[in-house]
Amino acid sequence: MGELNEMKRTYKKFQGWNIVILSTLIMTFVGNFQSNVHTVANGIMMSGQGNTISQVTHGFVWTVVIAAGVVLGPLAGYLSDKIGARALYIIGSVVSVIGGFVLVQFQPNNGFIYVLNCGIVYSIAFMFTGSVTGQTLINNWLFKLRGRASAIINTGTVFAGVVTPIIANAIIKRAGGDWKAAYYFYGATSIVGVVMALFLINKPSDIGQFPDGNPDALEQGEGEKKITYKVYKNVDLSKQYTLASALKTPFFWMLLAVFIGLQALSSYLMSPGT
Repeated sequence: MGELNEMKRTYKKFQGWNIVILSTLIMTFVGNFQSNVHTVANGIMMSGQGNTISQVTHGFVWTVVIAAGVVLGPLAGYLSDKIGARALYIIGSVVSVIGGFVLVQFQPNNGFIYVLNCGIVYSIAFMFTGSVTGQTLINNWLFKLRGRASAIINTGTVFAGVVTPIIANAIIKRAGGDWKAAYYFYGATSIVGVVMALFLINKPSDIGQFPDGNPDALEQGEGEKKITYKVYKNVDLSKQYTLASALKTPFFWMLLAVFIGLQALSSYLMSPGT
């Protein structure tokens, strides 16, 4: 039904750059705002008089985030291809709204809810509205200029990292020190994320357009030979790894072990109890 509704839309101009802007805003308003609010608000919560969450539980959340990321990253990539980025953006935004308005009410006095909200719910929202989903969406719409598009969607991370702590601290101060007010802030921006996600279009073919707005973008002619995606013209396909073959190589598992080990060490150093 969603595809049929998209086919009814008619656009004279190429929509790729509008999709880039929407994706950037959603990634900023949902996952990136949420991530930085957690850092600010949870620190204040831990030092509050009504807090019953132990430092060990507080640190354990980082372990949950890392473990969830190992699963949710590939899942986000798979689902982006399977059902489209728009659905993931909507799911991630809705989950973020629930975390920002509902679960936060119980987390200071319940270790399970704290881990659920700041570990699992946060990870789902962050991964589903993050770079994997955004990059998949951009790759559907742009080829020759996807480097510029990728740079644009990632500016949200830097922007949010700079402004969110300032905004969160100001909101908490205005609320008389109530750290939950910062959660309400990203809950509200996540509602905006849901609305914006409704206007996304997964692929240019859904509305009869082409990547880069150019029918020849997918195939470039060179002499008598047609090649797909010109940047890959010198690739020796016999030497390329598929996911299945990569999983059989010791080097892949060595890289994975090193990555997880360094992430765990980083989390331990940043948060005792991890």
